[in-house]
Amino acid sequence: MEHATILEFLGQYTTDIPVSVQQGIIENILYDAKNFQHVTFVTRFPAVVPFADLLRFEQATGVALGIECFKIDCRYAPELFNPESYPIVIEMLKRDLPIINGFLNHAELDWQEDALHIQLQNGGYSILEKFRFTHKLEEFVKLHFDRHIKIKMEVADFLSPEELESRIPTKSP
Repeated sequence: MEHATILEFLGQYTTDIPVSVQQGIIENILYDAKNFQHVTFVTRFPAVVPFADLLRFEQATGVALGIECFKIDCRYAPELFNPESYPIVIEMLKRDLPIINGFLNHAELDWQEDALHIQLQNGGYSILEKFRFTHKLEEFVKLHFDRHIKIKMEVADFLSPEELESRIPTKSP
């Protein structure tokens, strides 16, 4: 069965296949040859799959197949990396880089042709830099979207405690 979809290939093993996952085309199957307990399907999708759908499907399929770890390695067309898919991409990246935590929540994004400027609003710049977040996001986008993009990150200007205190009006007695 060359280039089978997820539904065609796994439909007989589990009925818990979200619609967003069903039409993914399996390009490769990777597995641990020693004990066959870690299996990854490299799969191309026509649209970005919601992360919750992906997790639910992976868990149900792992149980149905009786394997310890079943994963889908998503591949997408380059144009699908955009402001709408960005939150899903960050959730996917958190699997490999959990240090991301909530540092990117409410970040301001400036999208350009082949560049993305991220201005952090919740701090965490030094931690994200230490773990090479921008480099890892660039690699992630290259691998999963076949798109070269330059990521620049900076932190929003914050007031020092002294500056904040000086700007808060004092109550008159």
